[in-house]
Amino acid sequence: MCYRNRKEEQKSVLKLLKKRLIKDQINIEDIKSITLVDKEGTVWFQGFEDEFMILEKDNKTFLIEAAFHAKNENLWFLFKHGKLYKSIVKKDYTDLILLCYQTMLETVEQAKLIGARVIVEKVYNTELDYWNDDPWKTLFKNDFK
Repeated sequence: MCYRNRKEEQKSVLKLLKKRLIKDQINIEDIKSITLVDKEGTVWFQGFEDEFMILEKDNKTFLIEAAFHAKNENLWFLFKHGKLYKSIVKKDYTDLILLCYQTMLETVEQAKLIGARVIVEKVYNTELDYWNDDPWKTLFKNDFK
């Protein structure tokens, strides 16, 4: 996915989850984008620019990855963002958060293993459940009446 599409997807996910995030006391307006450069190549390769979302609130730092349909690779990137953040900023973060409209149960279980929190609207048990569902009908249910 190209940079521009990724940014648009992230904005869309934030908007879709806005009410849910408010319940978790997260204001989407407070979520910012940060770019860190891995000058030495300790996490990525030398000179790699890593851009991700961050929320700093009440002296706590949350690193965020957002995707419409999150997969294990999104968790991998989130984990790498955390390693780079620690390496460059020289302080720990409070939590890793994966925001997604939908994901597989496997991804939620993987998130627990790396200590990440998942905020999700819909979790599928199997790939078949995912492919048999039509997320657009869920998103735009009032438009199909």
